[in-house]
Amino acid sequence: MNKEIERKYAIKSLPEDIKIEKVEEIEQAYLYEDRNTSIRIRKMQVKDTIQYIYTVKTRGDTRDTAITELAPNMK
Repeated sequence: MNKEIERKYAIKSLPEDIKIEKVEEIEQAYLYEDRNTSIRIRKMQVKDTIQYIYTVKTRGDTRDTAITELAPNMK
């Protein structure tokens, strides 16, 4: 089990000399969501490789838990 820490930052612009290492195409959909649980699937594509990542997030009394695993390739 991995603990996910999500951080968000707002930036005004990218530096002019930024070097882009790779470009990833991501599609995301939420399959279920309520007050304590969210289930999502992400389709990530880098070049010719496609991965589907299934994530379940739950909120407990003392901590948040995220379970992420690769889903079977569903071309």
